[in-house]
Amino acid sequence: MTEILPEERRLYASVDTGFIGRNVYLFCASVGLATVFRGSFDFPKLTRTLKLPDQQFVTFAQTVGYPPRVSATRRWDSASSVVVAARIIHGDGVPENLAARVRAPAPAYYTLPTSGFAARIATERITSVKIFAGVISIFLVSQLCSAAEPFGEFVELHSCDLYTGGCTASAESTLLGRQVFRAWSIESGAWNGQDLTHLKVAVLETGSRNLAEKGALGDRAEIFVPRDLSEAKREALVSWAAAQHPLPRGTPVIEAEIVYKRSRQEAVVTVGDTVSLTTMAIGRCSSGACGQSLWYEPQVDHSAFEVVASRTSKIRDATLFWADHDRPNVFLASFGPNPNAGQLAD
Repeated sequence: MTEILPEERRLYASVDTGFIGRNVYLFCASVGLATVFRGSFDFPKLTRTLKLPDQQFVTFAQTVGYPPRVSATRRWDSASSVVVAARIIHGDGVPENLAARVRAPAPAYYTLPTSGFAARIATERITSVKIFAGVISIFLVSQLCSAAEPFGEFVELHSCDLYTGGCTASAESTLLGRQVFRAWSIESGAWNGQDLTHLKVAVLETGSRNLAEKGALGDRAEIFVPRDLSEAKREALVSWAAAQHPLPRGTPVIEAEIVYKRSRQEAVVTVGDTVSLTTMAIGRCSSGACGQSLWYEPQVDHSAFEVVASRTSKIRDATLFWADHDRPNVFLASFGPNPNAGQLAD
């Protein structure tokens, strides 16, 4: 690239990197590896890790690894390392391909297997502690108290893809994801002394940033509760919903008929005339490695979840009209001390 002007080298280097990324995708597809071409990562940190001089720069990165396997106990067996490939342009215009093998930290993020999209993640914490007799009694009391907490299922619909390729996720993160809808179906449990068994509650949020990102908060929200609840039960249900995720001050509470039905990955959720959502399982990748991975997790407490597709979704209120279809933008999850957690597909 010595004949290219310095200010044009980044453009030509990016095009050249695209060709390299395509070849890596083709190879990975042929041997059953998973790969993602990434334009959204910490450029300064990677530059420092690779110890690049000021005359060199990273254009893109590409992650390559083995698709994880799911065992009968639903624990994920992830690849022990990933390969970050970069195209580096030296100050003299000479390109160099560089691959750095980075050991995956523990715990690492998990990539869903591309050969079976309808997979779930069950979060699990394992600790080793000494428990004295006095502590055991306190632990048993706390377990008895927490057993009354609500448990059940919920759906979380986003206006961006949750399971996708790196380029799509990077592009959508700055433009989409400004809306999120959640609906909980409480199987059993109590809150603030009120029995919430078989009740349903929903929340619609909008914001100025991608609400699928960790810690993102909405600017505006609405809480939907069933009609004809007693004042005490309504307040307890609203209090429980607000405890799941911070909501803007003064969030209005709207009464509506809420329907939640599910059979395996197919769910039907309606909230009056405002929300209509149906889901379906995500189709399989015919090549076995399409470069898609899990980019987000549910932003509320959950015991297990999986990504499904919105067959159809339509949300309309006084200030919003949002419609989608056939996108991997829905979390189907369980929550609370549910003895059946992790059996969403049954």
